[in-house]
Amino acid sequence: MLSGHRHCGAIRYQVHTEPKWTALCHCGDRRRHAGAPVVGWAAIPEDGLKVIKGQPKVYCSSEPDAIAPQIQVQTAERLAWMEGAQKLPTFEPYSSRG
Repeated sequence: MLSGHRHCGAIRYQVHTEPKWTALCHCGDRRRHAGAPVVGWAAIPEDGLKVIKGQPKVYCSSEPDAIAPQIQVQTAERLAWMEGAQKLPTFEPYSSRG
């Protein structure tokens, strides 16, 4: 069983199942939310996740701004699987349906 939390610690959860799939997402919504050029995430069936602390909220995010990176830093801490991320299959756009 996996467990985790929001960075602030206000929401805590447990995952009781394997993800349907995992992905690197380049959409504007996730980039704005994370303040990052790409976000790694997993699709978990609703009945496979249990919120054990806090109350999640739904909100609308703002429009993105593009600032191109000039360098990569802290590469000694890069996740090993990111080394070959550019070789993963790509989908433009992606739909979880089907």
